[in-house]
Amino acid sequence: MTQNMKTHPVTDKNPGGTEYHAPIWDRGGTVDAQLMAFTIGDDWRMDRQLVEHDIRGSQAHAAGLLAAGLISGEDQRAISVGLAGLLDDWYAGQWDLGPGDEDVHSAVERHLVERIGEAGKRLHTGRSRNEQVALDMLLWLRSAAREMADQVDGMARAGISSAVTINGMLSLPERQDALDKVRMGDAAMLLISPEQLRSVSVRSVLAQREVRLWVLDEAHCVSKWGHDFRPDYRYVGRFIKEFSGDQPPAPVLCLTATAKPEVVRDIQDHFQTRLGTELLLLD
Repeated sequence: MTQNMKTHPVTDKNPGGTEYHAPIWDRGGTVDAQLMAFTIGDDWRMDRQLVEHDIRGSQAHAAGLLAAGLISGEDQRAISVGLAGLLDDWYAGQWDLGPGDEDVHSAVERHLVERIGEAGKRLHTGRSRNEQVALDMLLWLRSAAREMADQVDGMARAGISSAVTINGMLSLPERQDALDKVRMGDAAMLLISPEQLRSVSVRSVLAQREVRLWVLDEAHCVSKWGHDFRPDYRYVGRFIKEFSGDQPPAPVLCLTATAKPEVVRDIQDHFQTRLGTELLLLD
């Protein structure tokens, strides 16, 4: 069961003949294609998931610049309206991120300047890439946590009341209630992020239960994205191995909508190597 969310209607293919856009640090020199290919890699695939969050954060930043007296009201309105239009066009498939974009931030700013002119350049006033990365990731994580909660709520509305989620948005009493349901056997399904597998409290309650099926959503993160963006996806296989002890591990189901053939092979190799489990491809 998935949340009813907007998606960007593009494929995940890397077009040939990549033309690199000038990076944010460019000072007019020649852009070294090999350098850009090394530094960008496949980051643009993950950056696609951050577009809305980057735009929302940029709108808030523009409002802050206005409040601080650093930009005019006219510029702030142009930036806000321009960003809203970019977001609508993004979901309509009118523009895209690709391997030629250094990151989501520079892509958004580039499209904004093309759309509204010089006012778009003032969005970067008083801003750093570190701040943007931290904000985008925070907003993305909040969205992912809400999606898990919505999935649990959706199952409850459908009459499936045995599912719980544990995530960083829960209050301490809510988290303890979820842990107790798992411990006492009142929860048959637990929705968590791979990072939660390192939590002592989560590991403790799981140790008291028998797991019959491991389901890994967004399984492409086990491959290269896992190395760069979600390293704890690579920990899942090790955790299952340690959890199973001397017994054969429970079946593993990996789900993804964006895995290329080489990513699928990497996922299969990962679980074959760590668990001795052969994953069958169902497309």
